[in-house]
Amino acid sequence: MWPLTLLAFCKWYVFRAIGFLFHTYFIERTIKLWRVTEVAPREMTNMNFPTESGSRRKVVIRSNSDLKVPLWTVQSENKVVRVYNKKVFARGHGFSLTGLSTFSDQETFLSSDPLRINLWHYDIDSEAFTVVDLMPERIEDITHLITSLTTSPKTPALFAYGTNRGSIRVCDLRAAARCDQPAICTLTILISSFL
Repeated sequence: MWPLTLLAFCKWYVFRAIGFLFHTYFIERTIKLWRVTEVAPREMTNMNFPTESGSRRKVVIRSNSDLKVPLWTVQSENKVVRVYNKKVFARGHGFSLTGLSTFSDQETFLSSDPLRINLWHYDIDSEAFTVVDLMPERIEDITHLITSLTTSPKTPALFAYGTNRGSIRVCDLRAAARCDQPAICTLTILISSFL
C-alpha cells in the first residue's frame, strides 16, 4: 500500500443528494476519485410472515397471499460513512505528483509533476491535456521544477504554480491552451521592482 500524499475535496451534486468527492494521489502516480456519503443504515424489523402461536414460533405459509415483502426501518440516529472509488485516472504523469487542485467549476482539475501540469475532466479518465510542459530537449537543461499548484477559487481558467527557484507563475487558460509562458511571474516582478 502506497502512502497517501495529498487530498483535495470537491463538491458533488446529483438529484439533490449532497455528498463529497475527493481525489487522492499516491507515489505510484495514480489519481483516484472517491465518493464519500453519510447513509442511515436500514435493518429488517420482521419478515412480515404470519406465525403460529406456541412454544416455537413457526412461520406458516399456506398460500401465496401469505408471502409479503419484509419491512425495513431506517435508523436515523446512527449514520454510517460509506466510501466508494468512483474513478481512477492512471498514469497521466511520468514522475511522482507534486500538486492536485480542483477548478471552481467542479468539473475539471489540474495535476502536476515536477515538469508538467495536466488538465483533467471528471468524466474522461483516459485522456489528459498538458497545459504546462517545462521538459527541455535535453534533461541536463532543466532549470525549474514545479513544486506546488493551486487554482483560482472564483475563475475556472486561472491557476498558479510555484517552482523550486522561488518563482510563482500565474497562468490563464483563456489566453492560450498551452501556458508554457505564464501571464504573470512574481520573480520577474520582484526583480524589476528593485531595479
